[in-house]
Amino acid sequence: MRQPKSREKFRPSKEYYFFLLGLSLVYTSTLLTLYNALHVDLSSFFSYIFLFVHIIWFLIVINIAVNMMRLYKFKRIKCKKLSSDNLPTVSLVTVAYDEPKTVSDLFVKAVSNIDYPRDKLKVFIVEDLKDGKPNNKKSFEWLKKRGFNVTYIARSNRDGYRGGALNTALKRIDTKYVIVLDIDHLPEPNMVKRLVGYAEANPEYDVIMFPQKFRNYDENAITFASNMGYELDYGIMRKGCSVVNSAFCVGSNWIGRTKSIKEAGGFDDTTIVEDLATSLKKWHPRGLKITMVEDILAYGLVPDELEALRKQQHRWAKGSFDLFKDYYKMFGKLSWPQRFSYLFSIMWYLVGLASIASQLFPLATLLGFNFLIVTDIIEYIVIVVNLTFLQVLIFTFPLSLMGYTTSSAFRGQAVGLLVAESYSKAFFSSLIGKKVTFEVTRKLAKGEKFHKLLWESKVPLVLSIINALVLIYGLLRGTLFYLITALWAAYNLAWTLTALYCASTVILSRNHKKNNSRKSPTKP
Repeated sequence: MRQPKSREKFRPSKEYYFFLLGLSLVYTSTLLTLYNALHVDLSSFFSYIFLFVHIIWFLIVINIAVNMMRLYKFKRIKCKKLSSDNLPTVSLVTVAYDEPKTVSDLFVKAVSNIDYPRDKLKVFIVEDLKDGKPNNKKSFEWLKKRGFNVTYIARSNRDGYRGGALNTALKRIDTKYVIVLDIDHLPEPNMVKRLVGYAEANPEYDVIMFPQKFRNYDENAITFASNMGYELDYGIMRKGCSVVNSAFCVGSNWIGRTKSIKEAGGFDDTTIVEDLATSLKKWHPRGLKITMVEDILAYGLVPDELEALRKQQHRWAKGSFDLFKDYYKMFGKLSWPQRFSYLFSIMWYLVGLASIASQLFPLATLLGFNFLIVTDIIEYIVIVVNLTFLQVLIFTFPLSLMGYTTSSAFRGQAVGLLVAESYSKAFFSSLIGKKVTFEVTRKLAKGEKFHKLLWESKVPLVLSIINALVLIYGLLRGTLFYLITALWAAYNLAWTLTALYCASTVILSRNHKKNNSRKSPTKP
């Protein structure tokens, strides 16, 4: 697996570039949304679904725009160079559960190459046992034989899931700093020194994050789209939130002051999204300051199969929806930027319901659900164009600004339709109080069968059939109204067919690898 090339930084050419760009997004999205909202017939039930889609998309675009406006104030903090004698003590913590041996072996090998005094670096590995048996203990013992100070902790009960595992390690940590990495993230040799340099030079911050980058980002359309989501998150959203201390600390890739973390109560161990919950319920209410740097200091893995991606996104969505009641309780202890940031973090997953609903509008129009008030065909065209343009502003437009081609950003957004069902299920599961266990995301493909992939893609497949029928019917009727509706369906079809194509690349890329491996000559 090769490391991704460094993408050109998203920086302003002038001081107020980001502010003006964000302001234009606010103006444009507000205009589009208001125009369409003023043309709905509230006597129709479907009009409320139409408004729901607009509200969700509008709020997502506004959140992106506001963080763009903050970027020109983003402070790139300094990194202090320290001599070996002045380096502080650090603990590196990772959590494992049912990890493939390949993943743990790569992790310990990367850790063994870290350039930091071994008498000042402690490694904590907490493994939650599956069926009561250690899975990768030998891999971690190898690191200990290399002269590292390794503490291996085995848990048989999985109490508190990942948050509980981190708290178990935190009780034994006595170093000045703690670094948390997912086990699939391979640290660069200079990672600890760079992070310590940032922390020592900026004592006003309690936690400093660094971007998650992925070494399998271009394996297939699923990994590529997942990687784009992280690029948007770290390139605009998390960076913008850091300006006003409203960014929650993610579960991996950060350094924190041990004293501050312990005084804030450690990690939340009551949810399946311990990172969001910890920042919401413990760290931000107690005044911890969180920021980020742009250094690339580790490379991880994103899910390379649709099933794994859907399970990951379902867990994140379900955990986020479940946190809404805690958000309400913590509301008074948060700053206004933090209140908005957490609300948007939870609300984001409603994009699943909105995306599915938006695909049904052409069909609803043909079936006679008169949810729009239009006096002429021009108004109808404007409404359709407004909705489609608003959808593009959610993901494709900001990623295009970050250096991606419009077509690749479009494909990345289309993959969202493949997980829209997962988001929707998570919402209704949270609504009825259904419990979900913490399931570790599989990062290495086990092989996804065609029939399984077809089932996982059933929602965009059904939506494709619906919009294809609307397209054919509209073209056959031939009047201008039906032609516009047909074009609306064709637009929707472009999203769903792209999503299905992206799903198919998972199998195509795996078959290509198999064929290449068969053709490779064997060594004598």
